[in-house]
Amino acid sequence: MELHRTDEERLESLKNWWSEHGRTLIAGVVLGLAGVSGWTFWLDYEHGRAETASVLFQTMSEAAASGDHAAVREAGSALLADHGGSGYAVAGSLLVARSELLEDRIGEAIAHFRWVIDHAELPELRDVARLRLAEANFAAGALDEAMTLLDETTTAPFTAARDELRGDVHFARGESGKAREAWERAAAGYTDSPAGAQRVTLKLDDLGHLNTP
Repeated sequence: MELHRTDEERLESLKNWWSEHGRTLIAGVVLGLAGVSGWTFWLDYEHGRAETASVLFQTMSEAAASGDHAAVREAGSALLADHGGSGYAVAGSLLVARSELLEDRIGEAIAHFRWVIDHAELPELRDVARLRLAEANFAAGALDEAMTLLDETTTAPFTAARDELRGDVHFARGESGKAREAWERAAAGYTDSPAGAQRVTLKLDDLGHLNTP
């Protein structure tokens, strides 16, 4: 059943999600920063920095699309070293984290998620990193660390995903009742995500089968 995944299967699931959706999410981060932090971007442009940062990020995006993870890391290192205060640095760090996960470099991915948590100005972007870092910790069996990060994830767009993972952590701890409560909240919260609602419903169904004598 879905509820009995091994740590390796949890990690593979995280890698698959990040492979399928990571670049789309990061593109949205860049667009959001351009809108919310336009003044900062304009100042950077005036000093000739935003264009360079943009070129580095474009290089990273193209390398990620072709699966050249070494090139992603190289451009990402330059971006963070020379333009760590630019809006592109947050998106770049998330893109490097994606590459690290796909190459099973979990420690390196975790470091980049933590960088985003420490440096992103927008709380929603910090919560993106918290949620993905919590998933990485959950996949590695670090349940307490995962739960701490979920407790700190508070912005509305991530409430359902947070509650779903909270249920996963409770179930892994053997706390079936708390898992059910969290998954039920997640199911109610996935109003704009039929796939998410269906996934949580399957977990609740499996939990019901497990608890049936």
